[in-house]
Amino acid sequence: LDYDRATIIETIWPRLAGIPNRGPAWPSIPDHEAGMEWVQDNDKLKLVDGEGNKRLNGDETAQLIWSLCDGQRDIYNIAKIIGDAYPEQQVQIAADVRNTINALNNVSAVVLNREDSTKTTPLRLQQLDDFSRDGWHYRQASLIYPFRAEKRLWYSIPEEHAGSLDDRIDSFVIATLMDAMYLGRPLQVSGGKISASLAKHLQIFQNTWDAWRQDYKSVRLDVELVSDTEAASGKRALLAFSGGLDSAYSAWQLKQDPDIDDFSALMVHGLDIPLSDEKGFDSALFRSRKMLESINVEIIPMRTNFRAVHGDQHWEYRHATAIAGSLALLQSKFGSGIISSTLPNTMQSFWGSNPTTDPLLGSRSFPINHYGDEATRLEKFRQLINWQGGLDHLRVCWQGREHDRNCGHCNKCLTTRLSLLLLGLEQNCFNDIMTADEIIAEL
Repeated sequence: LDYDRATIIETIWPRLAGIPNRGPAWPSIPDHEAGMEWVQDNDKLKLVDGEGNKRLNGDETAQLIWSLCDGQRDIYNIAKIIGDAYPEQQVQIAADVRNTINALNNVSAVVLNREDSTKTTPLRLQQLDDFSRDGWHYRQASLIYPFRAEKRLWYSIPEEHAGSLDDRIDSFVIATLMDAMYLGRPLQVSGGKISASLAKHLQIFQNTWDAWRQDYKSVRLDVELVSDTEAASGKRALLAFSGGLDSAYSAWQLKQDPDIDDFSALMVHGLDIPLSDEKGFDSALFRSRKMLESINVEIIPMRTNFRAVHGDQHWEYRHATAIAGSLALLQSKFGSGIISSTLPNTMQSFWGSNPTTDPLLGSRSFPINHYGDEATRLEKFRQLINWQGGLDHLRVCWQGREHDRNCGHCNKCLTTRLSLLLLGLEQNCFNDIMTADEIIAEL
């Protein structure tokens, strides 16, 4: 576990307002009640109605929170605006925002979900025309929210791979579904069709997450369906590849699997490496390409603004939909997608990628396989002993400032070093070598 304080704050604070019976859930949209204003009363502030009646005693913090209740932002985004300015106080800010809006709502100073109290207004997903720019082919869709600005979600692939893009809108529905679930709004899709079997799987996916977490609700999926059949034999598998241990283990095992004729790898820029870091991604892609060339596996780069559109909110739950959506985009050429397990099957977890819900992000014609959960992290290293090209180019770090390499000193890097030492392997994927005592001293 990572006990870094900043990481704990970032992980915990967005959840505080979603605890049952502890105030409104994050997706609630607060709006001003007409005729309200803040007035100074000696050294205090009070909120009064149009007739001058006091509704609430407050302070500048309450006034600021009230001013952000404009019927456009949900409670999470109001807390985020203030919390981003004071990162060390985010936990307390989340609680203050929740409690203040609850108090304002109790005295009818704000109204939650004024025009949409039953959450019937849908989140609309509309596929747009493709376009090409600078050697990349783009596929895009518009996300039209009932209470915030429209957003544009896109994926891009090198022009030489544009023929692999599928006509269905499966990938965008997969990538957007958990946003609709979190908002509690139907997802209305236009401009494309999805596989009929995928629609059935996604309903089970929703029901499962609805049972696991109270802040993700099953919603209606309004989309035109197209029939699909079993995946065509002879089509290659497509492995989501980051260059880390989990995907490296999957690549090595797939090469040894007699049931897998052939496969390619897909590395997506915009998920673990920000779109703004083009140099870092290019360098990380080079490492991954060197790794996979040693076992004759093709790697395809892709770019997406998924995290820029959906933000980092609940990334630990949504990352599987980001990965599966990217894989599904290329189902015209490939017969199945593979997501590498993070945790072994002996550990029960509600982590976003898991053996229960990952397969539900696929269809009959393009199944998604959750791969490698039979092995612990140490066992995965043990299986790579005979793949020096893989071990030399591993990129396990996500906390370092340089996204194309391992910082060598975060918790994940240190445990990786320790695993290599335990197995008698070289630390070639790091810039330096540490002894066991040095590693343990930093852990």
